[in-house]
Amino acid sequence: MKQINFEKAAVAAGLGLRAGKQALKSEHKDCLGVSGGVKYTGSVDLDRDFKNRDPSASRWDYGVGFNDGKEFVFWIEVHSASRSDDYKSMEKKLSWLQYKLNSPEFRDLKQLTEASSENGEKPFKWVSVGKVEITRNDKYRKRLADRGLDFPTRKLRVTPRRGSRSHSNRI
Repeated sequence: MKQINFEKAAVAAGLGLRAGKQALKSEHKDCLGVSGGVKYTGSVDLDRDFKNRDPSASRWDYGVGFNDGKEFVFWIEVHSASRSDDYKSMEKKLSWLQYKLNSPEFRDLKQLTEASSENGEKPFKWVSVGKVEITRNDKYRKRLADRGLDFPTRKLRVTPRRGSRSHSNRI
């Protein structure tokens, strides 16, 4: 199997690649960190890139590439997590992103997404802009978790996993 590169995959998908986590809005950059030798390989702002092409859609925020010896991507949505309706909004955004990942131009990004989910890691991350007040028992949680969405957190740190596979720690 060929080695897939986040930079080339993002460009092939027609996305505006930025170095490191530079595609994240300034107020969102502090919610994401790496440690233990994990490196950023680039980032994209999907919301910005698709604003004109898909203006009425519930668009996902960001894709961030990482490397800990193997490249992978996490898809990060910064969104409130204070009421059950937030799950409904996240479900729409996740559906939009998964539709994009199934399109031909996103083929390599989909493979990088699958690489991130090795060893049970969820590739879709929900970072809350405020207090996380929704419950783990909400009826929508299991449905979204089954589709790869993590429970919301305030900060996300990506660290290496045994065997050079990474995982995220909610902070």
